[in-house]
Amino acid sequence: MLVGGNPNVALPRQKYLDALTRSNQPTHFAVRLAELAFGDDILVASTVTGGKRGTMQLDPNVISAIQDEVAGRFLNDLSPEQQNVVWRKCVTSIATRCKTLRYNRAKAGETRDWTFHSSQDGPRFQGSFTPEKN
Repeated sequence: MLVGGNPNVALPRQKYLDALTRSNQPTHFAVRLAELAFGDDILVASTVTGGKRGTMQLDPNVISAIQDEVAGRFLNDLSPEQQNVVWRKCVTSIATRCKTLRYNRAKAGETRDWTFHSSQDGPRFQGSFTPEKN
């Protein structure tokens, strides 16, 4: 299933439909799409804007596709100004999910050894984690 009509952002149809049926709010849907599109390992090492030191920016093309999909599913009846307000809340929700994943992994004592790879499809993360020994 193409997200936001973007041919470079595709999700398995059933996972997309599960995200849609379980999300009754645009913010929840945006977070679910981000989880499916990026996966937890990329979300934990990233921020939406890439502004935090030591993190990568989530692929703006994928974020744009998520924005288009959320707008198409939830925001058709809103003015452009209202759509912008809702989208900012969606971005905040995705950013909060990234922070929560980082916090939970730090709390669990996991350490990461990341290697960043660039490709035509954007950055890819390869790494492993090991729980810290107490």
